[in-house]
Amino acid sequence: MVEVIAFSSAVILTLIATPIMINLAHKFKIIDTPHGNLKTHAHPTPYLGGVAIFAAVAISSIAFLGGSSWLALFLAGTGFLCITGLIDDIYTLTPATKFTLQGAGCTTLLISLSAVTGITPPLPVLAASLFFLFTLVNAINLVDIMDALASTIALVAMLGFMALGIFSSNSIITSLGAPIVGALLGFLWYNRKPARIYLGDAGSLLIGGVLGFFALLYGWGPTFGPKFFLAPCIVGIALIELVYLMAIRTAKRLPVYLGSPHHFAIYLKKLGWAWEAIIGFVTLAGTILNMLVLACAAEFISLPQLFIFLLLGLIPWTLIIYRTSTSTTQFPPNT
Repeated sequence: MVEVIAFSSAVILTLIATPIMINLAHKFKIIDTPHGNLKTHAHPTPYLGGVAIFAAVAISSIAFLGGSSWLALFLAGTGFLCITGLIDDIYTLTPATKFTLQGAGCTTLLISLSAVTGITPPLPVLAASLFFLFTLVNAINLVDIMDALASTIALVAMLGFMALGIFSSNSIITSLGAPIVGALLGFLWYNRKPARIYLGDAGSLLIGGVLGFFALLYGWGPTFGPKFFLAPCIVGIALIELVYLMAIRTAKRLPVYLGSPHHFAIYLKKLGWAWEAIIGFVTLAGTILNMLVLACAAEFISLPQLFIFLLLGLIPWTLIIYRTSTSTTQFPPNT
């Protein structure tokens, strides 16, 4: 019952907060302006979507989950990532500064994980967890290139984590996941095509931290057990995008941290896919990932079998990229 109330309040709060953020973004010129071959949206579009999501999640979770120390640390870590992205949206941080601040936010999330579980893993597990968090934060940031793309990927992934939490009777996953799902759903109303507001770096870094927290929470423990590798598969779309982008940009001798048109969504557009088809594709792919992870958690398939299914899924993905990876255009650092 608490989860339903938290979910509903987050939806309502996001629906209320997002128009306010739209007006503030216009007032203070926090706008994403079209330029180059990557930012091809028709009109300047405000950022600050991430701020609306964070506000809704923070208010709903504190109101209905209580003021525990782990929740305060979770909100501090995700809030720090959100603020880092907001500063980057306004002033454009250097990669070194941005990555350093991201590391601080991710470290706070690790402390939150230890606080909520009562487990402090050894250094190798902590190091691997920090690397995963940092990687996912940047993967979500990179995938946010199209109306509702990143928010749809995040929503489907959160539904997968919620299902995993229900299956494993993990009340933390379900109770905290409810307001996050509600906030993402409310935001999508404004973020769908034609988008009235974007996540901005504030939103993409925030969502990356949130997804990373949930992926690690399910398998958090003192060793690298099977659970440690299971839940991260739910965010496989963003991780695969990151790996392919880095490989393509490296092969083309482009800096991996700069924008370029080598995203899977842009490749699909080159093949004539409509926006609706691309959003439908990531929704279907994310749902399949969720089902495979749940099947593995229920021991219908093994973890190695799950990885085999994932590798098979990469075949058509790789073929699409191979057919359309012809552009070498480089973009400014804030793309």
